[in-house]
Amino acid sequence: MKADTRFISYVPGEYYLTQGHKGDERKHKNKRGQYITPTGFGWGTVSKPSKIIVGVNVDGKNVKVFVDRYFKDNWGRLTAGRVEAIKQTLPDELELIENQTYSGDIYYTVADESMDIWLASAIKAR
Repeated sequence: MKADTRFISYVPGEYYLTQGHKGDERKHKNKRGQYITPTGFGWGTVSKPSKIIVGVNVDGKNVKVFVDRYFKDNWGRLTAGRVEAIKQTLPDELELIENQTYSGDIYYTVADESMDIWLASAIKAR
């Protein structure tokens, strides 16, 4: 299904060192979506990946779609120049695929054909 794009936003990732980790603590993900990795002697790293979110209008409802994974896999790190090129070349409409979770919730992903065209135009713009 075709959907009109409304906005695009970039949420930068995080990476920092923290103290106060226990000796028996293992690598895990906390409630805020951060990955905690103890490094020893009470220290640990906290990291959270960057995100690119596109707002689209589906049947009169505004829906958020995450597209960062595609760009990371096919273009590499989301540097400042690449993020700016992605923002500038946001298409007016995208082809969406409707998916359903096991619990019955509906979420949307962008079709690969639309993402391929967007990536090509972003690379050309850079």
